[in-house]
Amino acid sequence: MGAALLACTLGGCSAGSGGGFGSSGAGACAYPAGPYGTTVGSVVDPSLSWKGYKDASGSSVTITIADYYDCDGTRGVNALLLDESATWCPDCSKEASSIAPEVTSSWASAGVKVVTLMSQDDQQRPATLDTALAWRDQFALNAGAVCADPKWTTKLWGGASSSGNGLPTNVLVDPRTMKIVAMQPADLAGSVANLAAANAP
Repeated sequence: MGAALLACTLGGCSAGSGGGFGSSGAGACAYPAGPYGTTVGSVVDPSLSWKGYKDASGSSVTITIADYYDCDGTRGVNALLLDESATWCPDCSKEASSIAPEVTSSWASAGVKVVTLMSQDDQQRPATLDTALAWRDQFALNAGAVCADPKWTTKLWGGASSSGNGLPTNVLVDPRTMKIVAMQPADLAGSVANLAAANAP
């Protein structure tokens, strides 16, 4: 995976939730056991879930981190990027503009899944589904998922102080193990590409 992955924000749906890939059927690997954590090398807690919009759908669904667990690569998930953003954040808008073409083209074809978590709106109020939908439409993020995350899931990840991580927060997760392999990588695109290539069939 290379040194880039060591530099220093994230969805299988539970059965019937309709938000993600769903169960991969009989013989599927069980989600890795805990303990779970929020630092590089830790397995992400499978109970994490958000309401949001998947791909270009106009209907909200529940999306869970376990939606993206792909133990053997048969579901085509080679890398998972959790991107925590806020409407008021200029750097978040800049990043969304830069990665949107990748999300819907080269990243999609490489098996990279992106879950954008909207923590706050333009008034720094907790994000709603309307916040998530407006962000998705503004940047044409029509692949992956854009979710309302009013609890700011990744705020204290990576051992951040009480003031929390800055935005955007990027968390790269290996879908084979559901371990966090990088947080705030200096070369985001390179780190994503390296992980996807390492997991490619």
